[in-house]
Amino acid sequence: MGHHTCKTFVQQFKSALRCTTPQGAEWWMENEVAHFVKHHNKTPEEAIAHIKSNLGYMAGYHNHETAQKIHRLFGAVHPVFGTSTYHQDGSPERALEIGKKAGQEGK
Repeated sequence: MGHHTCKTFVQQFKSALRCTTPQGAEWWMENEVAHFVKHHNKTPEEAIAHIKSNLGYMAGYHNHETAQKIHRLFGAVHPVFGTSTYHQDGSPERALEIGKKAGQEGK
């Protein structure tokens, strides 16, 4: 079997950001899922959950408009904050509380 290279989170995110339409995003997701199924021994459902979690996480490092684009095109939300609007309705206090709760739950 030949050598393959996986994308980093950043590379995957930048690739996803190039999508501008729902159809383009669907095509992109199908290709990413196929890669995860083939190279990471994931079911399609596991691959979709993993990819969406990565996209939602990476959106947290970007502005609100970028997070909204990722949510709109891929249905991805931040894996900890759980929304696509945390840039607007979040606060350091809320982040601390979510972090404490996750720590207590062992996540």
